[in-house]
Amino acid sequence: MSNKLSEEQVSALTAANRRYQQGTDALDQAASELLGINRTDARCIDIVLQAGRLTAGELAFAAGLSPGAATTAIDRLERAGFARRVRDPEDRRRVIVEPTDRVAELAEEVYGPLRDGGADLMARFSETQLTAITKFLEGAADLQLNRANEVRDQLERDGPLSA
Repeated sequence: MSNKLSEEQVSALTAANRRYQQGTDALDQAASELLGINRTDARCIDIVLQAGRLTAGELAFAAGLSPGAATTAIDRLERAGFARRVRDPEDRRRVIVEPTDRVAELAEEVYGPLRDGGADLMARFSETQLTAITKFLEGAADLQLNRANEVRDQLERDGPLSA
């Protein structure tokens, strides 16, 4: 396999990736509206659903929020019936955030059809191709997350570019 990519390959992959991101963004916006929550709260719910349970501090870090902003988001999610706070059985001073059954069911209703469609899409590719796609997506996610941290650092250091 050659690592030398043509400009056309790079452009096509970049365009496809941007289109995928736009599709994800559009679905997440529609899901947020359907659930009656804002995008930050939706991102928090996604993190909690993936983790199963985590502390407010862990959620704040994973979502890129200040501790106060995470607490406010958790408050809203509790009021909506999408998350609950429970005492950590090993350390009663710690509070754990976990998803409710209701939000798990709603997430399945909204995002579940992607699993079936995704399975049909994946069936078109060989195991080797799927391994390569997975490695690409994992690497691309790392690039995105690292760049997001760099941009946050720049914002903290220099303030908004529009100022």
